[in-house]
Amino acid sequence: MNPFSTHGHKRAHDKHTRKLTELAARGYRVLGFTDTQLTREPIYVAATLSAALTQPSSSTTAGEFARRASASMPVAGSGREK
Repeated sequence: MNPFSTHGHKRAHDKHTRKLTELAARGYRVLGFTDTQLTREPIYVAATLSAALTQPSSSTTAGEFARRASASMPVAGSGREK
């Protein structure tokens, strides 16, 4: 099986891996779901999200999460857009 079949090619796989690593370094917890899980296993997805949301985070409060999210969002015309 092609290890890059999900992303199409190595460059996309590497970019995705880098993005996950950067999010983890900033304290975000990333959960991955497949298209099949989202469309055919919604109860599994909901249960997994519920479990993740009810587990105490290492240090991130809702307010801290909101501040991080807004701080990382690019502002139009700011030069931070990609």
